[in-house]
Amino acid sequence: MTTNGEMAHNGAEPLHQQLKAIILKSIASGEWPPHSQIASERELCERYSVSRTTTRKVLSDLIHDGLVYTVSGKGTFVAEHRLRQELKPLVGFTQDLRDQGVDVVSEVMSFERIEADESLAAHLKIRPFAAVVKLQRCRCAGDQPLAIQTTYLPEHLCPGVLRYDFASHSLFETLRQEFGLEMIEGKTVIKPGLAEHWEAKTLNVQQPAAVLRTFQTTFLEDGQVIEYCVSAFHGELFELTVGGNADRTININTAYSTGNLKMVTP
Repeated sequence: MTTNGEMAHNGAEPLHQQLKAIILKSIASGEWPPHSQIASERELCERYSVSRTTTRKVLSDLIHDGLVYTVSGKGTFVAEHRLRQELKPLVGFTQDLRDQGVDVVSEVMSFERIEADESLAAHLKIRPFAAVVKLQRCRCAGDQPLAIQTTYLPEHLCPGVLRYDFASHSLFETLRQEFGLEMIEGKTVIKPGLAEHWEAKTLNVQQPAAVLRTFQTTFLEDGQVIEYCVSAFHGELFELTVGGNADRTININTAYSTGNLKMVTP
């Protein structure tokens, strides 16, 4: 393929790979946004001087990958892009999506010291009314809200954490590097649900809207809880899968199975 997006018919690169790259570029650039109709099979053949066999193979691959879909009698359309969030408690949300090529921006909605009520104290394994740091962030890709994450940290384990800017810094990396905390195990519960009014407003969805909720507890080497995080993921944009951690063996208990978990909103 040439630098201007034209097809190179010199045999250096298979034509179907070139055509697929051109279509993917058009989708990624926004030229063909979600649910818009792409060029027809005939138009692609004529525009790029390729055979119907080549074009059909490319479209078949894209359908298989979930990037486009067909409507009988109408044509081929761009699918709504779903992000895959792997439940790897020791890997941050931002890093997880960056590995998929998604640039995540964090908007800090609140960052404050609170007192633990009985329920929160039980999750964090601390005494009631103990000091807790609450960090609530909206995670976005460009202007698209992806998730709301509310994180609770026992303040005695990370004194001074309120001075850090978590709009631009990784929470987990800060806990590791600045406080010397070694996180070794995570437990995550997954529940489907409907967005509350404020969640729907923040995620820019109309009610009733589905969300995927996760309740994550992260432990230190000595068994203390360093983090309890409640997340609400945009139900139309995410699949959740259970994964491991490259550096250390961890145990992840979910509300469903211990195997590969894929949740797709109908």
